[in-house]
Amino acid sequence: MYSNLTKHRKNIAVLGLLIAIAMVSLSGRLGFLMIFRSEHYGDMAEDLHQRERTIKAARGRIIDANGVS
Repeated sequence: MYSNLTKHRKNIAVLGLLIAIAMVSLSGRLGFLMIFRSEHYGDMAEDLHQRERTIKAARGRIIDANGVS
C-alpha cells in the first residue's frame, strides 16, 4: 500500500515540476517581450493607428427633396 502511495507522490511531483517549468518559461517569454521588444510592438501599434486608407462608399444617385439630381 505504501509503495503505491509513493508512486503517486512521485507522479504528482513530476507533474508539479513540469507545470512549474512551463510557468517559468512563459513568464520569462512575457518579460522578454515586455522589456526588450516593447519598442518594436509600440512602433507596430502606432503605425496601425496612423495608417490612412481610402474607403469608397457605395452610393447611388444623390438627389434633393424634390427628386432633382
